[in-house]
This record gives sequence, C-alpha cells and structure tokens, in this order.
Amino acid sequence: LWYITVTGVASHQVRYRLVAIPMISNLRVGHVTHGEVATKAWIVYEVQGHPAGSNFRLHFTKYTGDLYVVVRRLDSPTILAPPYVYIDAGTETADVDVCATGDEIDYVGLYGGAQRAVYKIEMEQIDAASCFRFGVDDAADAYDDDVVDTIMAELHTGQRVLASCEPFQWADFSLAMTGSGLYNDNLIFQVLAIDAETNPTALEVYLYENNIPDDRDSQHFATTAVDGIYSIGVSSIHTTKASAPDNYLLGVRCQTLAVQFSVVVARIPGTLKSDDHIYATICPNSFVYFQHRVTEAHVNARVSVVKYRGDLSFILRREQVPVRLIYPYATLESTDHKSDMSLCDIEAVNTPIWIGVSGGDHCASFFINLEYFYDADCSEERNAVPASQSTASSSSFVELPLYQFHYASCEANAWSSYSLTFSSCPGDNVQVHVEQFLEDRIDPEALTVYAVHLQSENATADVDFEKDYDAISASAISNIHSITFNYVDVMYIVPADAKNRRNFAIGIKCGNANTRYRVSVTKVNAELADGRLQTGVLCAEAWLYHYYNAGGATFSHDCVDVANASSTSSIGNDGAVADGKPHLRFTIRLFKGNLFFIAARDKFPPAFNSRPHHLAELAASDVPTAIDSVQEVHIDVCDVPHESIYIGLYVSTECAIYDIAPTRFDGTCQSTFSRI
Repeated sequence: LWYITVTGVASHQVRYRLVAIPMISNLRVGHVTHGEVATKAWIVYEVQGHPAGSNFRLHFTKYTGDLYVVVRRLDSPTILAPPYVYIDAGTETADVDVCATGDEIDYVGLYGGAQRAVYKIEMEQIDAASCFRFGVDDAADAYDDDVVDTIMAELHTGQRVLASCEPFQWADFSLAMTGSGLYNDNLIFQVLAIDAETNPTALEVYLYENNIPDDRDSQHFATTAVDGIYSIGVSSIHTTKASAPDNYLLGVRCQTLAVQFSVVVARIPGTLKSDDHIYATICPNSFVYFQHRVTEAHVNARVSVVKYRGDLSFILRREQVPVRLIYPYATLESTDHKSDMSLCDIEAVNTPIWIGVSGGDHCASFFINLEYFYDADCSEERNAVPASQSTASSSSFVELPLYQFHYASCEANAWSSYSLTFSSCPGDNVQVHVEQFLEDRIDPEALTVYAVHLQSENATADVDFEKDYDAISASAISNIHSITFNYVDVMYIVPADAKNRRNFAIGIKCGNANTRYRVSVTKVNAELADGRLQTGVLCAEAWLYHYYNAGGATFSHDCVDVANASSTSSIGNDGAVADGKPHLRFTIRLFKGNLFFIAARDKFPPAFNSRPHHLAELAASDVPTAIDSVQEVHIDVCDVPHESIYIGLYVSTECAIYDIAPTRFDGTCQSTFSRI
C-alpha cells in the first residue's frame, strides 16, 4: 500500500492531475513495452521463464529525454555503475543484448538521465554468435523501496533504502561486517537527497566504527554533495579481518529542512585477477584499492582503466600500497576515456601488485582490468605506501607503522603524540607527511609538527616537544607538513638502539582552531639499480640522498637488522664495468616544484661544499602531467670507480616531485660530478 501526498508550495491555487500508471515488469519476446522514467529514478524489468542459455536483443525507441540501460544477473541494479549503455537526448534508437541467460533472473534497469525519458522496448530472440555481452554481472542485491523509520536500520550491499529526517534530526544505519563476506573489499556509502537535489548542503553524512560517540563527530564524513551524491569510501585496506570493525554505522543528519533520501552501499572487489574486469564507481575524496598477485615469473603487467563519466586518477605499484598520488600516476579528465600503466619484469611469482584509484572533482564510473604481456620495451616505476586508520589521543603515544595512513584531529592548542620506530637496514630516506584538512581554506600554521629522537623504542615519558625537538615543520606547504630523515641521518647521524633501530617521538600541535589531519610515514629507497626508476617527494629545506653501489662498500657499511637477523644486500648492480659500459649517467626528471641544489660525489654523500648543479632553471610548472612541464637533468660519472656514487638533492622553499634512474653507457663521457 502506497500513500501519495501532494503539497502546494505556490502562493496561489494550483490545479493538477494525479495518474497512477502501471507498467509491465516482465519483458517477453514479441511483446512491446512502453514506459517512462523520471530523472535519477529507476525502472527495473525482469527477463525470466526462458530456457537457460537463451540470447535476446532489446530494441529501444526513445521519444524524449535521456536514460541509462543496465543489465545485471541475479540481483537488481541499484546504483549506476558500468557496464551500461547511455541513450542520450539526440539518440532515438539503440539495441542492448542479454546473452546466455541462466536459471536465475536477469534484470534490465533503466536509470533516468537529465530529462524524463519516454521509451518503447521490443525484445527478440537471437543466436549466441550475434549476441554482444556488454556486461551482465552480479552487481547488487534486491532493493527496498519502503521508507524506514529514523531508528537504526540495517544496510546490505547493493540494497537501496529510502529514509527521511526532520530538520536537525538524525537517521542512523548499520552495516554488519562479521559474517558478511565483505572482508578485503572496497565499500562506497552513498546518500542521495531525493527532494533537495539543488541544495548540496541539505544533509550531513558521518561514518562510524562499532559505536556512535556522544558528540557524533567522525573523521570520515561528507557535508557537501557532489553531483547530488554524498559519498564516503572505505578502502579494502581498512576492511581486512585484522582492521575492520564488527559494524559500520552511518549517520545522516538533516540541516534546515526535512529531506527524503536514499542510501546505498556499493561493494567493489578488492582482488583483481588477470584478464578480468571490475566495474566500479568512485566519488571525490575516496580511494579504492585492487590487489593482484602475480602468477608467472619475469612477466610484465599492464593495467587499463576505461572511464565512462566523471574524472579520476589511478596509480600502480608493486609490493607496497600507494596512499598518496605520487608520480608516476595517470589522470583521466572528464573528456578522457582510457589510460594504461605498466610494471615490467616482475621477477617472483606471488609478488603483490597494488592499484589505487582516487576520486577527482566529480563522481566517476569506470572499469579496470589487468593483463600480462611479454614485450622487451618497458619502463619501471617504484615507490608506494598502504593505508590504515588510527585515532590519536593527546594523552598517550600512538604507534606509527611505516606505510599507513592515520586519520585524527586535535582541538585548538592541544597535542597529539606518536611514536615511530624503523629498522636501519637497509638505509633509506624516511619521511613523515602530515596533511591538514581545512576544506577550502589554506592555513600554513594550522598545525606544527615536531620530531624528537628517542634512545629506545618506548622512551617517551619525559618528551618535551617544544624544548627537545630535533626537527620541526612550523609552516605547511599547500596544507602539507613534511619532515625527512634522510639516508645520512638514518645511517650515520641518528644513534641506533640495541636492535639497530631508530626511534622517534612525533608531536602534532593544533593552532588556534580545531583541525583534522592525516599522517603517513613512507620510505624513499636510497639505493638505485640499473635502469630502474625511483620516485621521490622532497619538501622545503631538506636533503634527500640516493646512491649507486658500483661494487664497493656503502657509506653506512653492510649492516644486520638484529631484530630480524637478516643481512642487507645490494640490489644487484654490476660493478665498475657493466656489459662493457664503463660510464654511469643519472637522469633526474622533475614533475612538480623546484630543486634548488643537486650534486653527485663518490665515497661520501655530497653537501653544500660539493660542486653543485644549481638548478634555478629546473622548475616544473603547476601542470605536471603536461609533457613540456617535465624538466630533466643528467649527471655523468666517467670510468665509474669500484665504489659507491652518491646523489644529494636539496629543496629550499617548496615541495618537489621527481624520479631518478641510473644507466650505464660507453663512448664519449664528460664527468659532471664532484670529488670534493
């Protein structure tokens, strides 16, 4: 039983006509079905009662408006995600095939576009050879059109729930993780304000884990709709059995007006198999991940992303999970359709590959696939980080593992404290990044970040950050604070504990306002290998070092990680003469920012007294994806000695994103490195 209420909002009397139109829900061969679908509404038809393996073609004739056609098996479509066919306002006819039907029900969903669409559907049976399978998958559960009360309502992936709230009141929902089969998948929580589409701040949406705090505050929220959708993403890194909560709780709050809305939780698989396709949707401020484990040794892998609408970026890394968009990565703008990225000569079977997809300015729908290939011509990129969550307490120290995100906040003039411990072997550059979340404003002094060296792992009792700090970031660049412990710091200057590890306390102090932020700790590999790209990020007033081991001992000498009892070893460069090529060239490409000082030196890392390569001219534009904005410099070392060659990079006033690769060569050589 449905109740329909018509409310007058004009200042004068209005006449109207109310008509209930029944529409056939089953599509049959030889039958003609007429219908209409409103903007952002769904009409769903069933294809059933036919022998398994049947193939059908749907002939659409559209009279007005525009619409999307989605075909799904088993479950009714509830969100607009690819694969789908878009019939725009200028198209009058289109064909959509339903191939190889099974014993289950196939669903044909029509989603209204920018204008109400009036259409006709005719279905005919065809043979398998001529059937084009544009996409039938197990996408969603059945949907529920009942309006729920504003008590805690259960959510299920793919299920649409209609609800409403009064001004400044809450509607709460729960999604059970335990026993749900959702572990290691990405989850997208989407809320659509049905009767407030023109007001992007009609609702506030907050996501909680296990319980809702008294103040209802959360580090995961959406207070502005993008393309009419409030969206919060939970990546597959957060949904492992070790890190996922028992329940996710979603709170939706009306602002000044009562609003009716719908809630959908989309499940995006977190595992990508070779030659498989995953269809997905993503909105701004979300990051989703796909993992693939290599099944062949010494193989190349290519990841392709095809975008239907919106914009997004994606990044490809081996072994480690990327939690920031650090070059190289690919961006698909609203006018772009497809982009590829590759990893080359993946040596070992079962090596993990991670693909991260980040939302752009608008919600995007896309599909992604991975394939192996065996071409010899391939480039390499390295550097990565995974993601996790922690809430910092101002009265205790929270451990910061490497390669993880930590979301937190601090109140005005209050502190959050962290401890950081990492192995000295192998020696690398370690960076702490703290990103301020200030919405549309930029305040370089919203936070201050301190680092204090500790003698042992848990020696935090007497830490006075403002008095004892060894490093400080008092001013953010583009709302990001960065502290770098470079290779020389890690291996030579900062004392190690009995386990040959370095220990730090990290303090974050809020300025005059409450501030949300996130912290990540990453490593930038110091050792370089022949022909392999190493990507790095370096921020203001900091050194960062790389070295090429041409056969001699490194500056830090060989070391042993006492805790893990594992010796370090060289990546595998070939000594003084590699393949008859006695010379060495470092190629440095700058994608963003400026590099003030670059120098190379043998035996010891360079410093300001080394012969520099001043690079006032080496400055990238603010559009680093443009080919002409990438600046490049070469440093040549002739007749490479049987020892290590060091590269030092220094940034003075801003952040730089770069990559570096060593290559051996023969022939004419003019040395451009320092022996000072």
